[in-house]
Amino acid sequence: MSNEAERSAPERVLGGRSKKQKGLYSLPAAKLTTSKQFNLLKAFAIASGTERKAVTIQEVGTLQNISPGTVSICNPFFQQTGLVEKIGHKFKASLEVLAYYQRLEWNDTEAGKKLAPILRKTWFAEVLIPRLQMNAMTEDSAIQALSDTSNASPSEKRQLLMTLDYLELAGIIVRDGNMVRLVKEIQPEKVANHLPVESVPPSLPSELEGWVRQQPVSKSEIYDALSIPIPGHANAKIEIPKAMDSEDWEFFRSTLDSYLNRLQKKAAVTKESSENNL
Repeated sequence: MSNEAERSAPERVLGGRSKKQKGLYSLPAAKLTTSKQFNLLKAFAIASGTERKAVTIQEVGTLQNISPGTVSICNPFFQQTGLVEKIGHKFKASLEVLAYYQRLEWNDTEAGKKLAPILRKTWFAEVLIPRLQMNAMTEDSAIQALSDTSNASPSEKRQLLMTLDYLELAGIIVRDGNMVRLVKEIQPEKVANHLPVESVPPSLPSELEGWVRQQPVSKSEIYDALSIPIPGHANAKIEIPKAMDSEDWEFFRSTLDSYLNRLQKKAAVTKESSENNL
């Protein structure tokens, strides 16, 4: 056997795959725990600001007191998942990351759910969600499915486990011991369709009062999205919070439709009552 063949022989097989062969996807950085990675996303949001300006890794690293090099090794995963967008040699937080940070500012324990829309589109979510829709899985089974798809090596098992941390943060899955289960999505339109008409006060549906109180919004965080002219009346205006994700828009659309129907019915009853009193 030639020297070249001898050198290449150990490289041909290593845990069932080539030593030089790379995985198909970027994985979370092994150097940082996922909790520190979540804090790094927060730093991206702070540095980018509500205007979502592009920032350097030095600016982000300064906010979290870590080196630019450490930020850099996290970026391939952040970019591939869409959590962070690269603009030239700079980066900016996604709308979902900004929404996540805004909820963290209000100490919302479910702030991570703001990341769900973008994380549902990731390769690891697309691998696991259909399987979990059938049955719960053990962590080992989930990792095996992820490794088969990504061509990850055994040494990357910890990083594959980190992808589960991201899905759990977003409220997509829940882990119970060694079991992984899918969290059933609540369809916004179903919530709106079950608003009890007779028990809702004129100002706001009772089911939404607590939801609104938990999400205070300053005047600078909203904009006049619509100003609808109504003949013979003042314009109808609707103010919508910035940085709403797709789930927020669906919830807003279905809830607004349901509430307008309720107001229309109430107006008809009031008009009929007034005419009967004449």
